[in-house]
Formats: sequence, structure tokens, C-alpha cells
Amino acid sequence: HKFTRDGDTINIRYEINDVDRTIHLGMNEHPSDTQPSHLGHSIGWFEGETLVVDTAYFAPAKWGNGGGLSSSDQKHLVERFNLADGGRALEYEYDLTDPVYLTETLTMSSVPLSYNPNYAFQDEYGCDPEASRRHLTD
Repeated sequence: HKFTRDGDTINIRYEINDVDRTIHLGMNEHPSDTQPSHLGHSIGWFEGETLVVDTAYFAPAKWGNGGGLSSSDQKHLVERFNLADGGRALEYEYDLTDPVYLTETLTMSSVPLSYNPNYAFQDEYGCDPEASRRHLTD
């Protein structure tokens, strides 16, 4: 993932699936005229050093909750991002609710994302075996 900030927005570029996600800072609620989408609509704020992101307005999707579980338009995601290890890692936590498909909140905590300044972010994927080979390990 590549995180960039431009004023009141944070953009997350996902290398896999070639998608961009925008987090709107300085908003207290999601606009009521927001059209549902695969990534939903995200608003964010800081609680101390923690970036909290609230995402709603998801479009229903098969496998939208991962692992073969569909999601509904009632899906709601709250994420927390914290810098760790002197800024060389990002701790990621989330709470996911979807009353149509989940009987309780799904909570994931302490997922570490490591910073690698030498990683060559790939903006485009094709069927290039050499590009794929970068992700293989012994």
C-alpha cells in the first residue's frame, strides 16, 4: 500500500487490484447523497497519533467480507492506523459490522504492515512473470 496526504485527503493506493481509496479528513459524517461503491466512502480523523477511519456506503458484493462471505449495503468498517517501530511499521486494527451477514462485530487487531523504502511499488500489473517473481520467496 502507498499512503499519500494532500491537504484534507489521504489516498491509499493498493498495489493489488490496482485501486485507489480516498479518506476525507475534516468531515464529521458521510454525505447523505453518497453513492455506494465497492470501497465505500471513508472519513477520517486523528485521535492523538492514531488515524481513525470510518467507512460506510458500501455496495453489496459477493465475497465483500472476504473468505467467501458476501457483504451488504449495511456493512460498516472502522479502522485504526498507528505508526510503530520508529515509523518503520504501521499497526492496523479494524472493526467490521454487517448485520445482514455477520452475527457480531468482527475485530482484527495488531496486523503489522512493514515499511520498506527500497520496495519498487508497481503501479500496473499485467501478466509479466518477472513482476510476479518479485513476490516469491524461498
